[in-house]
Amino acid sequence: MTNVLTRALQQWLATVRDPARGDTSPAAERCRATVMEYISAGLGWDWVKYYPGDGAFAWCGAFAAWCWRAGGLRPEVAKKSFASTYRLHRWGQENPARLVRFPKIVPGDVVVVGDGDYGSHITLALAWDLPQSALVTVEGNALGRLPGGEWGEGVVMRVRARSEIRAAYRPTKGDLA
Repeated sequence: MTNVLTRALQQWLATVRDPARGDTSPAAERCRATVMEYISAGLGWDWVKYYPGDGAFAWCGAFAAWCWRAGGLRPEVAKKSFASTYRLHRWGQENPARLVRFPKIVPGDVVVVGDGDYGSHITLALAWDLPQSALVTVEGNALGRLPGGEWGEGVVMRVRARSEIRAAYRPTKGDLA
């Protein structure tokens, strides 16, 4: 899982922001191209040709898949399972060995947070904040801390309370190339 987190943290340090629609600045275009890389190489979705900007696509799962591809995740697994929280839920149901119970979450695990039965947002576990009984995550398509410490939208770090966590998953050997 080291490769997964290395890739995720490199993207965070690169300050990948979710560009505003209509922003054609060089920084926005760089970030737009990076988000497209998550979508095309992470999920294998070659039918998505352009990412116009904020709100056009919920790319949190694409980011997690792209990071996990560095950890050996097979392309067909990423395409089938990482595109939504519901798909991750079904993937976990198919093989319960992929499900990770709360106290066993480790850095690199795929953690679903948010509302509803399946959650609403896909993140990657980074570390435990034991004093707060919370999980530090790195995630795409989210509001959180950017490398300079400011609050922004894009690839960010967050501290997630236990009450926000809906499920966690870890690919099995059969999911890896």
